[in-house]
Amino acid sequence: SELLSLQLSMVREHMMNSPAFLKLILRELSLKLYHNVVVKTLTSSAPLKTRIASYLLLMTSDERNERMLDELETESQAEIAELLGASYRHVNRVLNELSSEGVIEVSRSQIKIVDFDMLKNSASDLYG
Repeated sequence: SELLSLQLSMVREHMMNSPAFLKLILRELSLKLYHNVVVKTLTSSAPLKTRIASYLLLMTSDERNERMLDELETESQAEIAELLGASYRHVNRVLNELSSEGVIEVSRSQIKIVDFDMLKNSASDLYG
């Protein structure tokens, strides 16, 4: 991850009148809102395995469900558990299950997608 720090006065003076900057901010906020809505939908009554697979797809795919990333960096499995409304232990069990099935590889700060098609199949239960 990278972090950029700008003085607020500089942003107000130079960037708030820039259509390109405002468009970028709008796009990023829209994407974040979209992800939040989808994650809230995922916390429905679907099985946790389905919700985790759907979450991983959401975070590694574009809007057409085409693969964008091979891996997802995450601070902790507890972060995923909180997002999906499950316990850390339950998330850990499901991630280990997906790992033993050859769908993903889990490390301390990354989840690597090994078999994108199998992940899609696991997530498809959410959509019927």
